Amino acid sequence: MYDGKARSLSFASARLSAFLVLSGKLLRVKGDRLYLFTDGFFEQMAADKNKPFGFKRLQKMLNDLQPLPFKEHKSQIAKTYSDYRGARESQDDVTVLGVLF
Repeated sequence: MYDGKARSLSFASARLSAFLVLSGKLLRVKGDRLYLFTDGFFEQMAADKNKPFGFKRLQKMLNDLQPLPFKEHKSQIAKTYSDYRGARESQDDVTVLGVLF
């Protein structure tokens, strides 16, 4: 996840380095995680109110995942999404990709 204000990127890669080009500088990134989400995740409305999941909730979810082993992230993300939407149908396609570097 890239945080423009903090100028930080979180991602992961099976012990291979990843590289980030930022303002013309090549930075080696290691020991991090990268998460990519389609907009269907952010825009999903809650089961009991007309409020989207949104970025702040996503950011909190990702922060809460950090102490857990990476292999548990998939099930936790799916549970968080499912709990939020409840019986409501998904409104859009939802894809989540997590990579460990």
